[in-house]
Amino acid sequence: MTTSGKYSESDLRQLYEIAREQGWDALDQSERISLGRYCTRMGLKRPGQDRSAASKPEAPIVPVKDERTEDDLQLLGRVKLLDAFPDDIITGVRTTRYGAAAEALKRFGKPGVVAVGLSRKRAIELRRVIRLGKTVAWQPAGSFRAEAAPDHEHEGLFRVIAQYQGGNDGR
Repeated sequence: MTTSGKYSESDLRQLYEIAREQGWDALDQSERISLGRYCTRMGLKRPGQDRSAASKPEAPIVPVKDERTEDDLQLLGRVKLLDAFPDDIITGVRTTRYGAAAEALKRFGKPGVVAVGLSRKRAIELRRVIRLGKTVAWQPAGSFRAEAAPDHEHEGLFRVIAQYQGGNDGR
């Protein structure tokens, strides 16, 4: 099997041995690039880039031949495969400003005040967002009834009242 670059596989094996014995700096730039790609493709660790690592005696590394095709190797070059998901992944649904309010309305089924102290324009806009399901919290569209009303605690301002009516989300 030869590579599509300017070095054959036997050349790359020789470059690998040179880099192991004499250090990464013994190679010129194009050789380093080609050898780095070869190591990635074959799953080899790159030889140490300092001479102290080269002075340690090691068993020769022989690439393991497997049944992978060139297409498989190209695909593997695009992704780093893991054995399992790591422990520190972020799970759950993306939280939004009104996510908890929407969840409470879904759970209890009664109308509730979701925002207070809004200008008339902002209250009407939030009402539209809720009705049309424009954000994740209020989806699917049409599953919430929303109305703007005067805020009796703040003169001249408005509040938004919403109620979950059900939707096509399985609830």
